[in-house]
Amino acid sequence: PQTDLLADELDRLSSYLARGGSLLFMLDPLPVPNLTNFLARYGVLLDQDIVYDPQNRLFGGDALSPLVSLYNTGVEIVKDFQIGTIFPLSRSVEPVSPPPASVLKAEPFCRTGPGSWARFRAGAESPAGAVDFEGTKARPGPISLAVAATINLDHSTSGNGAAGNDPTPKDEQPPEQVARLVVYGDSDFASNARLSLLGNRDLFLNTVQWLVRHEKFITRRPKDTRQSKISALVLTAEQTRQLFLLAIVAEPGFILIMGGLVSVYRRRHRRE
Repeated sequence: PQTDLLADELDRLSSYLARGGSLLFMLDPLPVPNLTNFLARYGVLLDQDIVYDPQNRLFGGDALSPLVSLYNTGVEIVKDFQIGTIFPLSRSVEPVSPPPASVLKAEPFCRTGPGSWARFRAGAESPAGAVDFEGTKARPGPISLAVAATINLDHSTSGNGAAGNDPTPKDEQPPEQVARLVVYGDSDFASNARLSLLGNRDLFLNTVQWLVRHEKFITRRPKDTRQSKISALVLTAEQTRQLFLLAIVAEPGFILIMGGLVSVYRRRHRRE
């Protein structure tokens, strides 16, 4: 969404979840108070902040596009997930602790590195594209960027907030046992420009498979044989610095030192 959702729209989404539906939210750093309150009922906390990581970023990228490599493998979306993902211009998404209802279970599954930060200003109304860190407070990482939540409908009772179970019309299917909800603090990671970066495509498709209850397809999709056999090498800024020191500084320096030692040895040998 580019703007906050209306109360009637959120009521429809709540009824859909109460009937065993699945929802995926991808929210960029913009103020959405109605949606923030809605997600809090389901154990998901949105802060008005923006995440940056000056240490763990791609070479040529900025600190506002953190590289995520810390995954909660207990969440089925990222089980056996071993490749990094990029989240440009993202916000933090955390589980509410303690959860607002016993039938809710919310778990973070994508986190930035320990060198990252979440900058926030209470009541910030600046658009997502305006980045101003002056006068802001910071929360050190790791920072959660995604949360997966489940709602156990078998134990839900009507009139209990997020745990309420709306009556199901007679012409509809009976409710599923568990409703599912995934919230990302970024939408650009799944855009056409960034979907092919590192593991972004697999992460997005795994999320969809989990939401539609096709877990058997998670991380088991066949490789695209049309892709080139030569894949792009993607390096972080720190890896690029290390490569520069090794290839441009250390290796020529070693050769220079060895050449000097050989020259000194030959001179002394001739004198003798």
